[in-house]
Amino acid sequence: MHAPERADEVTAAHRAFLLPELAALLPVGRGPDRTVLDLGCGSGRLTADLAALAGRAIGVDPVPEMLALAPAAPGVEYRLLEDAGGPLPVGDGEVDVVFTCLVLGGIQDT
Repeated sequence: MHAPERADEVTAAHRAFLLPELAALLPVGRGPDRTVLDLGCGSGRLTADLAALAGRAIGVDPVPEMLALAPAAPGVEYRLLEDAGGPLPVGDGEVDVVFTCLVLGGIQDT
């Protein structure tokens, strides 16, 4: 199996398992204005799904080339994490939930 096919398979599995779990955990009473931070969003494979689920999603990644591959979608915004040791590029109280998936696999030894 080629890498893109495997990535699509993994993404489909995450959609099937993780998104319903996240939906059950989202804060109630805020209406459709909830915001999910997709930390380490990469090319945004799940960011639009998160926005559809919560109302809004902010995808954050330290690799500009990955963000350049991320598709535009309603309720989605992508931001660059410019300093991996610095603060996240979101304001206080801007997000309700932080979602991260498969991020540790992309960290290289330095």
